[in-house]
Amino acid sequence: MRELVAALEKEARTRIKLPSARPSREQVLGALNQMHDILSSKGFMVAPTGYVEFLTEALTPVELVGAELESLRRSEYTTESRRAWLTAHTKNNGVVVYLADCDTLSFLYLTMGDAIGLPLSMVESPARGESIGHNWVNWSQDGKSVGWETLYPWTVSSNDKPQTRTQTLGYVRKLIAGEWWHRGNEHKAAEQYALSTKDFPDAVAFNNYAWLLSTSPDPAIRDPERARQLAVASIEADCNHFSIGTLASAHAAAGRFDTAVALQRIATALAPANEPASRADFEYRLALYERGIRFVQARRRRELRFRQCVSTADSLLQGESLKNKSLADMRSKCVSLDKKHHPESWQWIESAVLQKKPVALPAQAAMLPRSCNQRLEKLRAAPASMREEATTPSSGDSEGSAPKL
Repeated sequence: MRELVAALEKEARTRIKLPSARPSREQVLGALNQMHDILSSKGFMVAPTGYVEFLTEALTPVELVGAELESLRRSEYTTESRRAWLTAHTKNNGVVVYLADCDTLSFLYLTMGDAIGLPLSMVESPARGESIGHNWVNWSQDGKSVGWETLYPWTVSSNDKPQTRTQTLGYVRKLIAGEWWHRGNEHKAAEQYALSTKDFPDAVAFNNYAWLLSTSPDPAIRDPERARQLAVASIEADCNHFSIGTLASAHAAAGRFDTAVALQRIATALAPANEPASRADFEYRLALYERGIRFVQARRRRELRFRQCVSTADSLLQGESLKNKSLADMRSKCVSLDKKHHPESWQWIESAVLQKKPVALPAQAAMLPRSCNQRLEKLRAAPASMREEATTPSSGDSEGSAPKL
């Protein structure tokens, strides 16, 4: 991987000649176009589906054959120079490429920029409304600037501010924290989130770190007060049902169940009705807080699996005949498993979770930031159909109360 990066740097120094340390905007555009061509000449393609989490993945060669290769050829991201490279290097209906996405390509642009003395910065455009997050690179000097899309060879304009190098490192640490968490090492995840949130103030990182500090099964990791502060920071940046649910978990972890219940009611009311499994998650935690029980992440996979099993069966039965024996049997088995594992709490929680009693959007909550309450006021005034549309997440999945890691 280091040799491949060194080859990119060497080719950039060989092919791109800037006349001075203060190039014109046109000269910068020419350099960025050549960087795109260099990456294409090395076989770097944009992954047609999904994300590439780390630069190490983008620097690992993969062979594509058959349908995967056809998907890459048809992808809107496969530009003319990339398609020409594919045609020249495909043998026996297979080709070895490097698959990257917006941020990993940005890292490679930053690398080549450093090699030729062209100061580039990465830009982070966080998810907003129905749009997903995105990254590109930016050049600024003497009042001139160029925003450059790394998926396509063209310019982009935005009000998002370019990152400092320290902020970019914080962004990378957020990705590393998520990977450690995915691997089950919460201590290393917490360590990286602490570093990330210090350098990269990001709503997702704030929320994920707060969720970890409030729901970890390890008492050495749990820190309810710090979790509360981080959750508030996440809500101030992006008020949504995930971040409000995380704030509720922080209050529950500290034993403030009245506040936790009030917040979880808001989060549950905002949770999309068209995602029954996810909504059952919020309803389940609300039921716990109402009983004075804090939520611990280690129990989720075991407990909620049965809740979601029953919830899914109920949803299917609503669309089918109640005489559908196979579905009814599946639901019965789910209930039996859950009663076996949780005989004490099942009967009480059943009414809150399985009967799906509607949770109304509560009155204004003093524990939420003002900007969030203003958004809730607008949702209260909106018709139910518009309210559901406004609260539906745009992308990613959720683990507990956390957005996509």
